[in-house]
Amino acid sequence: MRKLVLTRGPQGAGKSSTLAACGLEPYTLSGDLLRGVYASPIMNRRGQLGLSQEHDRRVWPQLMALLDERMARGELIAVDATHPNASALAPYRKLARAHRYALVCLDFAGVPLELTLARNRARPEHKVVPEGSVRRTHEACLRGQVPDDITTIPWREDDGHAAALDAWLAEPVLELDDYARVHHVGDIQGCFGPLAGDGGLLAGGLRDDEFYLFIGDLCDRGPESAEVMRWFLDHALGRPNVRAHWGNHEDYLHRWARGLELKSAEFTERTLPQLEAAGITQADADAICDQLVDCTRYRYRGRQVLVTHAGLPTVPARPERISTRQYSHGTGYYADPIDAEFSERAPAGWVQVHGHRNPSCLPVQAGARSYNLEGQVEYGGALRALTLDARGFTPRELPSRRYRALTERLRIEDPLIDRALLPQWVTPEMTTKTLDAETLASLRAHSLIQEKASTTRPHISSFNFTRDAFYRREWDALNVTARGLFVHALDGAVAARSYDKFFNLGERPETEPAALERSLRFPVTTYVKDNGYLGILGYDPLREELLFCSKSSPDSDFAAWFREITLAALPPGGAERLRRFLRDTQSSMAFEVIDPVRDPHIIEYAAPQVTLLDVIRRAPTFERVGYKRLQKIAAHFELPVKQRATIFEDWRGLSRWLELACAPGYQWRGAHVEGFVLEDAAGFLTKIKLDYYNFWKRMRSLKDRLVKARASGKPLARDTSEPRVRGFVEWCARQPDELLTQDIIRVRAAYLRGEGADAPVVTVAEPPPQERKELVGFRSMLGSLEAKGAEYELKPATADRVVAQALADDDKLALLRASPLRARIVLAASEGEDRDDVAERLGVDIA
Repeated sequence: MRKLVLTRGPQGAGKSSTLAACGLEPYTLSGDLLRGVYASPIMNRRGQLGLSQEHDRRVWPQLMALLDERMARGELIAVDATHPNASALAPYRKLARAHRYALVCLDFAGVPLELTLARNRARPEHKVVPEGSVRRTHEACLRGQVPDDITTIPWREDDGHAAALDAWLAEPVLELDDYARVHHVGDIQGCFGPLAGDGGLLAGGLRDDEFYLFIGDLCDRGPESAEVMRWFLDHALGRPNVRAHWGNHEDYLHRWARGLELKSAEFTERTLPQLEAAGITQADADAICDQLVDCTRYRYRGRQVLVTHAGLPTVPARPERISTRQYSHGTGYYADPIDAEFSERAPAGWVQVHGHRNPSCLPVQAGARSYNLEGQVEYGGALRALTLDARGFTPRELPSRRYRALTERLRIEDPLIDRALLPQWVTPEMTTKTLDAETLASLRAHSLIQEKASTTRPHISSFNFTRDAFYRREWDALNVTARGLFVHALDGAVAARSYDKFFNLGERPETEPAALERSLRFPVTTYVKDNGYLGILGYDPLREELLFCSKSSPDSDFAAWFREITLAALPPGGAERLRRFLRDTQSSMAFEVIDPVRDPHIIEYAAPQVTLLDVIRRAPTFERVGYKRLQKIAAHFELPVKQRATIFEDWRGLSRWLELACAPGYQWRGAHVEGFVLEDAAGFLTKIKLDYYNFWKRMRSLKDRLVKARASGKPLARDTSEPRVRGFVEWCARQPDELLTQDIIRVRAAYLRGEGADAPVVTVAEPPPQERKELVGFRSMLGSLEAKGAEYELKPATADRVVAQALADDDKLALLRASPLRARIVLAASEGEDRDDVAERLGVDIA
């Protein structure tokens, strides 16, 4: 805190011991301290050790430089020196005015000479001052005067001066019981509208019977800094019921007011022109800065509250010992969980209110005992406020209609932006992409596209292909785009969207293997496809909120479940960060939504979850981020992301994998999955469903048809000749409807455990056992080597690795025996027993 204590008086008067008794030793600068830094004690002509005076030309400039540096940080400081006259005190007065410091002089001039001489003689040898010097200093102090503008605490024989200094340093706790309410106003950041514009927090003015605490950061970054400053000058400055706190952005206001180097491009290039154009002067800024305080502690009707700009991890026992910089910039790191730390560490009965830092976008009540009023109002968040009255705390958030958009922040190269999280379409020139009138008309006129207006958001319509398009497989360039497309019905702005329709392997001519062999651009990447339903997360600008959609509607149960599961998955503040991200980047997100309780499918999951599939531009044309950026975005929001499975460099390797993956028994890392999505280098998408998924999806249909057939008395009329199908259907035929009407996951579990009515232990004709992971990897390695072609020269190290694995595992040896590369591999291997052994076992001639 900006308080400077100066001592004055002869050597041995008790200055240093008094500072130590008041706990100020760690805050003290002194000439003797620096003399001991510059040189060790030296011997004088009388054979005594003492502090060297040889470096005093360096000591005092150094002391003043250190003092200036500390004062710039707003630290509590004591300067321990003799300061015999007004001229010796003059430099401190100048610095105190420059740094807005309170100044006190602890004056020991009245200490009797005999006492100072006795104390001097009792000092350690190297600190003893010649008696003549003590006498001269004592006389000079008696003749000298302390200027009237410096508060003076004279020495008292009963040590009352120490108590008086302690009282001067102490920051009082305000008693605010007489006020009807206490208002806390968060970081304003130059956004006048939510402060005092139409409908603003203080649009009706300030009341005399209510107390107002401004957290700090009145201006800077926002577009209305001049309006905020003018309002504060006209309505708040000088009022006894207003207390404003020094924020980190007040540093620049202070520097401008005092004619110092500004050290801020933001203030110089954008804030200052606003102020000057509105006639706000340096004197105005100076008057505001003079009124600012570092912290406030107050009591109100049984509550104790600490108010600072940046927040603290606890209530300091002595607030004056915390620097202005820590009050305004914060302790530790910016991202430290200051609200949780205060709630855990602060003394019982205390509550904190602060602003400045909230990177996680936590709500106003950010901790059990900590309120966070940083709402990023200047970036499209909200001005936060907190009112305390007899009923307790009431938070408010008022959004700003004027703020600095992301495109503007990019244009001015805002260093606070994490560009690694921004989709590639986010540039300073980014504009909103809408469906033009002609495209909207075409969508509405298409016989295989259905428009569905939301009942809860009538301004939003969805466009989806019809059931006829799906079952008749009638697709064209327009209706493939109508898959989860949500549009503002009046202006065509895209509120949310997912993928264009893409197809299964072999479902369309262009996804037949022969066509893919010709058309795919490599590398081809495969992603695990989870077994849930598609959730689409967009942004509704009319209501300024997240838009959760599924099954062609934001009104469906599936959309509500999607919302519930997503919000539960996000960390505190995550939903607000996600809202701003989708708003500012004009993006939408596609999720796989797993709800094993309300919407079980085929694959079993332990708990509800969402998986981020893609971040997609809210635009008529499909565009999405790459996988690496998708991973960074998912990590930023602490969301699970789709798994990348395998990357294939050529058709041969891909086709061998497709054959393996589509065969019965295939699992992904030991687990059943629905399938895989394949993406080529040009962004073309296709997908495969695995045998396990397809089989049990078919069994789900069969058991449901069996229940209906049983009720109607009609035969099942389905082909059940395949052994594994027949075994399941025969078991189902013996089971009651109460079991068969449950979801397929429960029915399957009962079947595989041999449970059920009259159910013997069933020998299930399951698919052949899955090939061991080691064999899959070995087969893949052989396939990769085969794909390189005859011109590829096998390296001995590669051949040795294959040979060693084959000799250690008979199954791998069998795979190598079946490989067309077996002779090349054996011949390329290093000479030795392993090579001879494998050649003999495979029948390869190496002579």
